[in-house]
Amino acid sequence: MTKKFLIAIVDKDLDSNHSFIDNFLLLKNNYFKLILLCETNRGTKKIRNKDTIILPVLKKRFLLNRIYNFIKIYFLLRDFKKKNKLNILVRNDPLALLASSLISDEEDNLIFQSSFPHELNNKFKGFFQKIIFLLLKNKKINLISVSDYGLKRLSTLFPNYKKKMVIPLFSDFENYSKKSTNKENKYITYLGSHSKLRNLKFVIEGIILFLKKNHDHLREKKFKFLFIGSTKSEKNILMKRCGEFKNEFIFIENIKKNKINKYLNKSYLGISIIPPVDMYFQACPTKIVEYLSCKLPIIVNNEIPFQKKIIKNNIGYSVSWNKKSIARGLEKFILDQNYSLKRKRAFNFYKNNFNPRNYQEIFYKKLLIS
Repeated sequence: MTKKFLIAIVDKDLDSNHSFIDNFLLLKNNYFKLILLCETNRGTKKIRNKDTIILPVLKKRFLLNRIYNFIKIYFLLRDFKKKNKLNILVRNDPLALLASSLISDEEDNLIFQSSFPHELNNKFKGFFQKIIFLLLKNKKINLISVSDYGLKRLSTLFPNYKKKMVIPLFSDFENYSKKSTNKENKYITYLGSHSKLRNLKFVIEGIILFLKKNHDHLREKKFKFLFIGSTKSEKNILMKRCGEFKNEFIFIENIKKNKINKYLNKSYLGISIIPPVDMYFQACPTKIVEYLSCKLPIIVNNEIPFQKKIIKNNIGYSVSWNKKSIARGLEKFILDQNYSLKRKRAFNFYKNNFNPRNYQEIFYKKLLIS
């Protein structure tokens, strides 16, 4: 059987190690050959193998580069359409969606995947995004989001959609059976962005409330709070916030994924406490999937819809966006007599709900073939 082509236009470069790209799109499938249009930071060399053609021909998305990308995508799709029916997936980029819409017709398959409500994050870019979405409001396209809440938002923006589905983010981390020895530090780990929007100062203040009451207990168990993913300036700001307890915190700037994997396998609890604001209500935090893949129970705040799955399945500790609540949640962790059971549940939940092969089958058959 001759494979058809899926053209995926993504908002990342190949060095980004992005969950959806690496662990879903680039995963071999039995239905389509992938043409990946991505950003470049290392030349424009084409990469080709039996199942994939990678074209790093797009520029980083800022200022006039966005116009360049719009034109580039338009003419690449126009040339391709001369010989083939179009199957296009656009990830997060409204201008790329507009270019694709101008070329595609009702016989083609156009899919828009949105992982984040970018219009809420940047008012200037959000203004133009809203205009594009209004122009395309009646366009019949397929929709993908990372969460049920996000899919509801997309369905409102594109009420004439054809089909829709949720595809969460995935992890390629490995779980090692060996944890820290009695002489080594054990980690309670936060992984991810340290930007102001994440308000980690608030989270750290909640941790400090916990430390004031449980400092000796924590030192006896050799636990440290590990934060991975900061810039140097973010690290310095947060370290100052730790005050007298700065020795109980370790901040590591951006590191390679294999090193992150090693740290998670020396961790005992993952932190996913996120500000309860509109832009995060639609989140499927990658960190959650990565924690689960390494058998970590998670402390989560219950205001974020996706995180309620952690609470419902009893694989973590529920808190609210409140410093005292954060402190109480950490106390529940260190006193938990059923911790080992939570670890087993966490890994089983990961295996049952975040297998990309299962979603791949539905994606290709439901959105592109049927």
